[in-house]
Amino acid sequence: MLGRFSRYCGKVNSHQSPGGAWTEDPDCTSGCNIGGLSYCQKFWPGSTAIRQVSVSSKPNNAWRTAGCGFIVDDYDGTDEFECVANSPFATVMAQEQLKGESGGDKCNPPLPAYQLLTVGSGFNKEGTTQFGDRRFIFKTKKLNLFLFRSISIKGKLQRRKKALFVKYWGPSYADEIVVGFDNMDLHTSYIFPTPQTYNTLFKPNFTKLVKFKLGNWLFDAMNIDVNINALRFNLTQAQINSFVNSQLNQFIGGQLNNVWAGIERGIINAIDASYITRYAEYTKKVNSLKEQNRFRMTLGKAEKHQGYSHKNSWTFDWNVALGQSTYSYDMKAGSFLGRARVGCSWHGIRIVRQ
Repeated sequence: MLGRFSRYCGKVNSHQSPGGAWTEDPDCTSGCNIGGLSYCQKFWPGSTAIRQVSVSSKPNNAWRTAGCGFIVDDYDGTDEFECVANSPFATVMAQEQLKGESGGDKCNPPLPAYQLLTVGSGFNKEGTTQFGDRRFIFKTKKLNLFLFRSISIKGKLQRRKKALFVKYWGPSYADEIVVGFDNMDLHTSYIFPTPQTYNTLFKPNFTKLVKFKLGNWLFDAMNIDVNINALRFNLTQAQINSFVNSQLNQFIGGQLNNVWAGIERGIINAIDASYITRYAEYTKKVNSLKEQNRFRMTLGKAEKHQGYSHKNSWTFDWNVALGQSTYSYDMKAGSFLGRARVGCSWHGIRIVRQ
């Protein structure tokens, strides 16, 4: 072995000669997209092959930011490679994995074996998959505030960090983060204005036609005879007395609304026998128009790609109460995915609407 180099996405590559210290790349810009045999030959011209090895332990000062800004970080690196001369262990595959801008095509790893989770109508779910000292988090979210509502998905990559001996999860950059969905069916309560017009069919209001008070107060039927046939609902004087004597519940079993509804129907039928039927048909027609013009999103498949970053989010829709009330969301179906690529490996989560 002539030497080795290690990469840490978001930081300058670091290299080490046998028995030497880990040192940042002097160009202060080479990152995890740079590699291959030509990179070995930059430091050890006699290199004829490379081979990937396990990431070794490194001191906290092994890494630098772009421009070689000083940092203290206990991370050992994303990957590590040995630069060798005439090694029988070197393979074409190892060289192909490292090709980047300096050596041809970038790596194209297969899609991950997604961790599978499910979510219900609330559409609030979070999943985590951890690898090494990193973790990828993917979540589905429905926000229902009084003045603002939204529905979205989000993926982010984090890394275990340490400050003053306290470990915590902080942002970590991936080579690529993708969020997306398959067969999404999103319904809302918002109804678009339509070309169809119709006259509003009002239901007569009889709330002041009959009134009564309990206890020692007088039952007042105004000018209506309680036994009139037009009401199709008869009250006897004994029943009126029962009201006056505070025995309302004994007479109607707590179902005053049902009694009054019967009185209303009787009056309406006496005036217009066809009204009840017409009102039912009207209600059915209006409900049909509303359902036809409800705001929906039905999409087969889509993905949103984000390059070198630590997060990627996609808001499908949002609405705010400005001059009108907010509308709600109902995710009927869909399979929602998030994945992050670090080096030549994908890590992902899929959340399916139950």
